[in-house]
Amino acid sequence: QANAYAGLAPLAPDQCCSRALNRPESEVLSDGSLATLLRATIPRQAAFAYQVSQAHYWSSNFLDLALQRYYNFLLLKQSAPGVVLAPTYDIDLMWHTHQLRPQQYCEDTQMLLGKVWAHDDSYQDR
Repeated sequence: QANAYAGLAPLAPDQCCSRALNRPESEVLSDGSLATLLRATIPRQAAFAYQVSQAHYWSSNFLDLALQRYYNFLLLKQSAPGVVLAPTYDIDLMWHTHQLRPQQYCEDTQMLLGKVWAHDDSYQDR
């Protein structure tokens, strides 16, 4: 299956998941572990999906401003590496979108922050 992704991404999807979660591939790919992860994630993602489906998210101006806020968020993290930051929904949308290009995301966060910044969706204090 990994061959189907050759040339499209530096890692196959199963490798990306296991690395992102800092867990062994066998643990991430086992039915019980993945099912547990998905059950915990779906309610959070449903709330996120609802928030970012609001009409103003279709505005180019809003999205341009959200992109600038995301960049400022990265700079804030750069200036305060030990601080836990909770993104607003528009910043989180940009963050998720940035991660759709994993190689670019890794390079960008490595350059700005000195490491790949793991995205933790479990923090919900917005």
